[in-house]
Amino acid sequence: MARRWLWWLLLVALLVLVVSRFTDLHQLGKAVAGADVGWILVATSLHALFFLLHGNLYRLGFRAAGVASTVGGLLPVFFASTYLNAVAPSGGTAGAAVFVADARRRGESPARAAVGTVVVLIADLATLLPFLAGALLFLGSHGRLASYDLIGAALYACFVGGLVTALALARRRVATLRRLLSWAERRIERVAAWLRRTSPLGPDWAERTAGDLSAAAVATFGRRRTLEQLLLAGTALHVVNLAGLYALFLAFGQPLGPRGLGVGLAGFALGIVFYVIAIVPQGLAAVEGIMGLVFTSLGMASAPAIGIILAFRGMNFWLPLLLGLLFVRRMPGLGAPSAPGVDAARSGDATGREAGGG
Repeated sequence: MARRWLWWLLLVALLVLVVSRFTDLHQLGKAVAGADVGWILVATSLHALFFLLHGNLYRLGFRAAGVASTVGGLLPVFFASTYLNAVAPSGGTAGAAVFVADARRRGESPARAAVGTVVVLIADLATLLPFLAGALLFLGSHGRLASYDLIGAALYACFVGGLVTALALARRRVATLRRLLSWAERRIERVAAWLRRTSPLGPDWAERTAGDLSAAAVATFGRRRTLEQLLLAGTALHVVNLAGLYALFLAFGQPLGPRGLGVGLAGFALGIVFYVIAIVPQGLAAVEGIMGLVFTSLGMASAPAIGIILAFRGMNFWLPLLLGLLFVRRMPGLGAPSAPGVDAARSGDATGREAGGG
């Protein structure tokens, strides 16, 4: 527990360092104090809608996997999963295990719930790609496309492409997929051993993941209408999230117009990219850093830029984190702070065995 708190203190210190590289606290305080409260409330309302849409995305993903659920029932689980993914970094498996545990508690199939989380992840990440393409085109047209933007976008696209490819392989060639995952598992274990750490993948990761992806492929491609609804829901999710960022632009006195819309799109898309590819939990400091670089390089003053970013991340990350802390303590088997990581690992193992067997 002490080590976890030390790690988070270091991350917060890194965030403060990143912020201080852009502006001083006095200027930032003036920008925050001058923000329009009305537009802040609009941004807050849009983020509330964003969370509802996230719950709906999970509902559709679980429907594709054959798991009955409701948006209202999934929202507390979503917040709890956000909290667990932050405090127990495990490549998203800790958070996914909460959905699995909730499905088991409701009498649904844990294996199908695991499949649903895979489908949701792919829909969420894949529907960002058009936004990312628009962001890169805007940066390029204004001569502000940096090498780290391209590298980050390429890594993100490779990650999404890998998930889609794995899903396609899982539908037709499960044995080939299992061999590829086993190869990746050995390489990751070798790197972890070189760093004197345990592998983040857990036991039988290749077997479990191949089973989950195979079931996800059959469920997804077998329900085309639900798949279309998933892609529409993922797109709507990003549109509302981006609208919340634009409301913060107006709150901090930044004009929109064609250029302002492009600036917001560039910061938004690359912020999500570095949220996904960064090695730190939830992209803390990495997201703030890349969004700050994008905004200031496109001419935005540093103080309002950082104010916008901190408010946006407060609504996107810190608020769900606090809500997750409340909800995770009310969930059966997850009340103790030290239990989530252990319970997640056990749930993941049990799910993997069920998915692999059926």
